[in-house]
Amino acid sequence: MNINEWQFREDKVGSKRLSLLLQSLPYSAIAQRIANQIKNIGFRPAKGDKEAKDKKRAEFYFSVDSETLDLFFNGSQGYRAQYYLDPERGIESNRFVIDLLKGKLIEAANRSHQTILSLEQVEKSLECKSAKIWINENHSTLDQTSHDADEIVALKTLRWVEALRQVLAAWDRGQRPDPPIKDKALLGLQAPEGKCLVVFGGWLDNEDKEFVVPSKIERGRHIHDYGFS
Repeated sequence: MNINEWQFREDKVGSKRLSLLLQSLPYSAIAQRIANQIKNIGFRPAKGDKEAKDKKRAEFYFSVDSETLDLFFNGSQGYRAQYYLDPERGIESNRFVIDLLKGKLIEAANRSHQTILSLEQVEKSLECKSAKIWINENHSTLDQTSHDADEIVALKTLRWVEALRQVLAAWDRGQRPDPPIKDKALLGLQAPEGKCLVVFGGWLDNEDKEFVVPSKIERGRHIHDYGFS
């Protein structure tokens, strides 16, 4: 990623953090740091509802160093930056880090006493193309309610800024943005901090085949266009 395209508001992130986020550390090295630091792995087999009714998936929650998470989720060479460059590159980067973590995640599942998913189903769920890693939104500084862009926006990536401009213009007219998913730019332009990440495996149907919920079919494109999905 050309750092000229990946800019921050220094008044929001501060000079020390800005230096961290603009490091040229390769994505592969950032992903390896996550694999080296992963700890406190929690495993939860999930049963779907709404779009994923009657489906099951493996869910994992774990912690890493806060600076590593910042580099991974917000940095100029990190996870979302890969999607910014190209959706397919983001999808490949997502698979790369899940594959690095898969062994430790399966070990954690194997230590659990749940009966919802077999170990084979856990592995299948993690190997689904729709499996994903993400920040644990509820254990981060992500503001999911404010519409005050000046208060919460920290990133200044041009594509996402333009999307947000269109969202705010629509709201000023008393309308919803078109498409409505565009309002995710208000989240995408934040740079949330935290120590917790999640890996959600793909949903499995009753025949253990992958099921992708309709709202996430274009996940890669949504992160590319708005920074969030």
